[in-house]
Amino acid sequence: MRALQAEVAASRANNAELRRANEEIRRDLQQVGERAEDERAPPVPLRARPMPFSRAIMSVVLPTMSLGLIVSFIGVEDPKAHLTAFNT
Repeated sequence: MRALQAEVAASRANNAELRRANEEIRRDLQQVGERAEDERAPPVPLRARPMPFSRAIMSVVLPTMSLGLIVSFIGVEDPKAHLTAFNT
């Protein structure tokens, strides 16, 4: 019985040490995140990006029979790469 009590006490002490280390890591990560936010450039809105074609080309209405390439997003790929492919 004493061996079990000693094991429980050691486990509690280990949990307390892990909790302290976890809190220290969280504080460090929060400080790194705050510094990274200060260094980040503001995102460029999609509308501010230049159009790849002239206004005349963009205004042409495509026939209804031509669907072209349909780019689908299933959530596994990189969202930025998907938006780049979609916009292209």
